[in-house]
Amino acid sequence: KTNLVWPLAYYWVITFGQMAVLPVAQAFVSREAPRRLVSTIMGMFAVFGGTGMWVGGQIGALSEPFGIGEVYLGIAVGTAVAGVSLFSVRNWILSLLKE
Repeated sequence: KTNLVWPLAYYWVITFGQMAVLPVAQAFVSREAPRRLVSTIMGMFAVFGGTGMWVGGQIGALSEPFGIGEVYLGIAVGTAVAGVSLFSVRNWILSLLKE
């Protein structure tokens, strides 16, 4: 059992952290996106943010039978695969972002 202060403090820190970071991130996305794609990219920003939170929850739910080492190894492998995949389509993405 834990004291009620810890979960409340966690949610307080997460909420105010998001309130500080999200407007800056949205301003950056809207400033850097090509003019013809601003609303599409802002929508993608919201969808991928929600998808990332959902994936994080699924990883947490599915990681119970595994140890902490296997969970972090899986996250590292998934991140490496995503990085290599994005690097392989880098030129295509850059060609889309040119105005």
